[in-house]
Amino acid sequence: MNIIIAQGAGGQDFVQWRDLFGEILLTYKSISNRFLASVGGGRGRGTHVVMGDVNNDGYPDVVETFGVITEPALFPNVVIIFNFGSFTAFPIGEGNSVRYNYGELRTAVGDFISSGENLLAVAQGYGSQLGIVRLFQYTGAPPPNAWRIVGQFQPLDDRPTLNNANGGVTLTAGDVDGDGLDELLVGQTNSSTSLTQFSVLDIDATGNNPIRHNFVGFPAGFRGQGGVEMAVADLNGDGVNEIVVASGGNAGTADTGNVIGVIRPVVLNGSVVSFIRPDGISVLKVVGDSHNSSGGLSIAAGELDGNPDNGQEIVFGSGKEAPASFYKTIRLEYDPSGGVNGKVTSFRFLAGGPRNIDFVMEAFGFPGAVHVAATR
Repeated sequence: MNIIIAQGAGGQDFVQWRDLFGEILLTYKSISNRFLASVGGGRGRGTHVVMGDVNNDGYPDVVETFGVITEPALFPNVVIIFNFGSFTAFPIGEGNSVRYNYGELRTAVGDFISSGENLLAVAQGYGSQLGIVRLFQYTGAPPPNAWRIVGQFQPLDDRPTLNNANGGVTLTAGDVDGDGLDELLVGQTNSSTSLTQFSVLDIDATGNNPIRHNFVGFPAGFRGQGGVEMAVADLNGDGVNEIVVASGGNAGTADTGNVIGVIRPVVLNGSVVSFIRPDGISVLKVVGDSHNSSGGLSIAAGELDGNPDNGQEIVFGSGKEAPASFYKTIRLEYDPSGGVNGKVTSFRFLAGGPRNIDFVMEAFGFPGAVHVAATR
């Protein structure tokens, strides 16, 4: 049970594995120096990380992608699987929405199409026309045939896509309807028109025709710049997953930043039919603004307190321009039978005092963002 942290926007491409007590287990540079020029550079881009068993060998892998390129590149759209290999997810050039030139990718791992194997979902980022998502399956063949495309689609409905002015999307995955398969969750990124809209996608066996269930990550007053980060977690150990959302940032707005929220999918006959916000503390301010001036957070979920019986915990990381990069772990006390819509009754941090929003766990010793991942 490890937490993976990576340097975010404004940083480089260093990644650390840490144990549940914050001890550093491994530090490495994601991109070899000899490949920096061909993939668009590492300094300033930041590194996105997720964990999941992408090669279906029974062990979680660390998947690494990067922010917008900082210099021209032959292969900007690279995906790296730690100690396993890499591939290019999208071609460059002009002419259609599949071609993408900016190099920012987001990923998620899940069993989406009843194949009995995990797939790797890869989405285009900033500057994309539609935020196209591709589903990749590991074949076991030698490169360049190690990954094959088994699905491709526009992730958001037309209206959320139009509202998503910067083009990129955020991703996460998890089983939110209890059918034993993972759904793909797709969210808007910060822009002048974004509203923290997200979709839960049921993907059919072809991998090409998702059914979308739409909602908004935060109520008015908490939407900030409109981006939303997401994680799927069983918060109380009852076997039913909730959706936890984090603000993409509030800089330049009057909205409250540095917040996370809980959303409960309503499932009928094995399908998501709506979403509700639990009673109680459904939106939580988890960091003091002086520690994270952008108001944006990265987020992941996993078993982080060593007690699987009480559900999963949340880890979140600082946004860009934070005076000192940090991450923090939190446990949400959630009672699905409380109140009318279930109830978030309390929260506590796993280090630094149960309610101390001014305690942060230093990450890399530099200003800026931290991206986080954990084993689901």
